[in-house]
Amino acid sequence: MDIFPTFLDMVPLPSVVFNKDMQGVCGRAISRFLDNHLQCSCLDPGRGERCVNTKVSHALGHQGRLGTPLEPGDFDPAYFHSARFVSTVHNFLNSTMQDIKGRKPSNRRSLVDSTRASSPMRNA
Repeated sequence: MDIFPTFLDMVPLPSVVFNKDMQGVCGRAISRFLDNHLQCSCLDPGRGERCVNTKVSHALGHQGRLGTPLEPGDFDPAYFHSARFVSTVHNFLNSTMQDIKGRKPSNRRSLVDSTRASSPMRNA
């Protein structure tokens, strides 16, 4: 029985790295970012001025940089979607981990594996 993991065994599965708990952490971080930092993307067509409010500060509607009211409307995150972002992170992790699994171990890793292979503990 081999007690030493191989190079490929040491690469965790994407479902372990980006599990439901980690997806929740990522989703909450995105929500905080959207609420507190992402500026509304509304552009007032009459004035050509962009709304400066974030989602949290959007209670009075669209406002210009001096606080002047612009056209009425809800916060507009433009093309940013939380679910799409989480999906992109998940797909990137899958792709990266597949790339790692497809690589051969470095010389250092090969040296460690060959040292372990000749170890008296290997066949114990």
